[in-house]
Amino acid sequence: MIVLKQDEYALLQRLIMRLPAVQQEVLRLRFNLGLCHAEIASLLNKTEGAVQVIFSRTIHSLQAKYQ
Repeated sequence: MIVLKQDEYALLQRLIMRLPAVQQEVLRLRFNLGLCHAEIASLLNKTEGAVQVIFSRTIHSLQAKYQ
């Protein structure tokens, strides 16, 4: 498990809040609710492939900005 310092957590929260709504929702459904890509796709009325792309691009974007 990754433990973030308070300032790192605050930075990550700010970065997430700047994301488009659909990217925020995919992250929320994946990490807060623990849903898989197929379940998220069903809820968002998207294909599983589209959700995988959104998730992957979002994670890579956050990693690039966080570092």
